[in-house]
Amino acid sequence: MKDPSEEIERFFTINGTAQSEIRVKSSRFIGRAQSIRSHDEAEAFIDSIRRRFHDATHHCYAYRIGLPPDHRRYSDNGEPSGTAGRPIMEMLSGRCLTDIVLIVTRYFGGVKLGTGGLARAYSRCAAATLDNAQIHALLVTETVRVAFDYGLTGSVMKTAERNRCTVKNMQYGQKTELTLEVEKTKSDAFIRELIDQTAGKAKVISRESSHD
Repeated sequence: MKDPSEEIERFFTINGTAQSEIRVKSSRFIGRAQSIRSHDEAEAFIDSIRRRFHDATHHCYAYRIGLPPDHRRYSDNGEPSGTAGRPIMEMLSGRCLTDIVLIVTRYFGGVKLGTGGLARAYSRCAAATLDNAQIHALLVTETVRVAFDYGLTGSVMKTAERNRCTVKNMQYGQKTELTLEVEKTKSDAFIRELIDQTAGKAKVISRESSHD
């Protein structure tokens, strides 16, 4: 199933950490989330929770880093396949969150919940954790490289200025190559205007998304 967040251009993350705790039929579920920027940071946070709750039955988690195609990982940690890590990841994706790790620790209370009950419990705990988090929008930009004849420089630069692009680099050769940064929500409109203003003579070489 395709991740719905891949179709949008706005992403969010959390400030610092967040936590929650719920009980479902005597089982205790403890949620912890933290802002991260790398695989190592995610794994270090997961290890710290495992050490803190070393006597727990399960430590199930999901984390996501960067923009699509992003780096992501999740684990059921011994729970039936698809009942823990995936519901946590779906909660992150459904809220368009990235640069985040969320781990749910479970203390088994003696009553089996069944696969459906487990999935609902992990999803509910993940949601409660995110509800307690401070969330902010990420500024997503796109780096665009454009090639054109030197004589089109004035037209290209005026188009870039109208679209509030930031010039990152310019190289002169057989073709002039300009590297610009523009808000992702405005990049398609900028490129359409650029092609129109240069009668299609300015060519887009590459586009790459990034965020603050």
